[in-house]
Amino acid sequence: NDLDLYDGRYGIEDTRVAVVEARNRGVVPFCVTIDREGASYLPHLFGPAGFAVIRQPDELPARLPMFYAQLTR
Repeated sequence: NDLDLYDGRYGIEDTRVAVVEARNRGVVPFCVTIDREGASYLPHLFGPAGFAVIRQPDELPARLPMFYAQLTR
């Protein structure tokens, strides 16, 4: 949420459109989040395999090699 009240569904849909446009240009977006609610809305944005939810930021260094391998198969 920010000062111009742009949030919620508008933000999600604009992000989804940006992800689709990126894919159409050959970019493979992948989201890593610590948002515990991410699994409820991220599939709509990135697809079922286009995101990962981690519990703590300090998990990221250990998980990055797995994410990289998944993206470069």
